[in-house]
Amino acid sequence: MIAAVVLGIGVEWFHSGVGVLDFLGHQAGSPPPIWILGLWLQFATTLHFSLGWLSKRYPLAALLGLIGGPLAFLGGERLGAATFGDPRALSLGLIALAWAIALPVLVRFADQLGGVGRYTVCSGHPEALIDLTAPLGQRNT
Repeated sequence: MIAAVVLGIGVEWFHSGVGVLDFLGHQAGSPPPIWILGLWLQFATTLHFSLGWLSKRYPLAALLGLIGGPLAFLGGERLGAATFGDPRALSLGLIALAWAIALPVLVRFADQLGGVGRYTVCSGHPEALIDLTAPLGQRNT
């Protein structure tokens, strides 16, 4: 999660500084607002659980980042959280590129930490470990 926040600071600070994104009420080129870092932090929590199936699937993670990153920011724009710089297509392209790199990097960090896709129901009891990456019929529950 720390790696995600550090990566998020770099990506969002860069995007703000070069005019890709303007976070409303925030000065361009200043550190990103705390709420966007909170989103990076929250996103990192999904890597072990709901996105655990991406483990070791780095090209797929890159493709999903390429598509999903800009879509998420388009949603944020519609909510009034940020605006894109001009030309809009270039801004979306840079966001897509950033997420095509960031998502596989984050998946790799999660893989290196181990336990990707695993959830412990009751700590201290190995029999309570559920492997979420296993097919449904093969999970110990």
